[in-house]
Amino acid sequence: MKYQLLLISALLLATFTSAQRRVFQVGPGKDELNTGTLYTEARGYGWDDTTGLHMVTRERIKNSRVREFMTADRPFSFSVALPEGEYDVRVFTGDKEGTSATTIRAECRRLMIYNQKTREGQVIANSFTVHVRDSLIRKNGKVTGKVKLKSNEGGYLHWDNRLTLEFSDSMPKVCEISITPAEVDHVIFLAGNSTVVDQAREPRSSWGQILPAFIDGGKIAIANYAESGEALHTFRAAGRLDKIFSQMHPGDFLLIEFGHNDQKRKGNNVGPFTSFKKNWNTM
Repeated sequence: MKYQLLLISALLLATFTSAQRRVFQVGPGKDELNTGTLYTEARGYGWDDTTGLHMVTRERIKNSRVREFMTADRPFSFSVALPEGEYDVRVFTGDKEGTSATTIRAECRRLMIYNQKTREGQVIANSFTVHVRDSLIRKNGKVTGKVKLKSNEGGYLHWDNRLTLEFSDSMPKVCEISITPAEVDHVIFLAGNSTVVDQAREPRSSWGQILPAFIDGGKIAIANYAESGEALHTFRAAGRLDKIFSQMHPGDFLLIEFGHNDQKRKGNNVGPFTSFKKNWNTM
């Protein structure tokens, strides 16, 4: 009886996980990704902008997964509405009758796949794990606070309750996108300033922004909570550290880089040798 219950539980878990998996296949049908699939709140998924985006069909190819692909001569992005958490993403790129070169970024230009090239006739699966977040702080499932965002953060793609993927490079060709809730072994949280943050605009970048491209998806996720201009005390005052702690579990890591914006003395009790040391010692 014990083993029967375990088997039933395993089957239910497998069914539940499978039901959560979402597959978006490029094609001409109304339920497929094409130039008419613009993101709307009602639809909950789609391209953020279809300007310059076009679909190519290889008529001689029978396999529907690789017969069509989306491409553009400029970066283009896809979004899907999702609650915060970790998600395994798999993107099929390539061309059965040509070559391709695709770079994939997630959320606010977080580098996931760099310059993935395929030879003529090749289509490959690119897999990675993305951390999605919102600005609410929760404890035991209840909202207890909210991160105090700066005015310019309103347009950042990592606070918008969506998972966004950007495709670029010399010949980006996207055939299919699948997204599944992930069960990672570790989440690596990042706290810091502009040298760590996911920079929103070219040509700016940071070490925290490119770190995901060096991490094996499925086991580890990078959760970058850094923000430009932050010092340790302002990071804490805005609730950013509380947000991180509300999501951490045993086995997760927190990497902290502060000091650049903390070096100036701003008063009798505010400076690198007073408030910074106190805030650091009470983390």
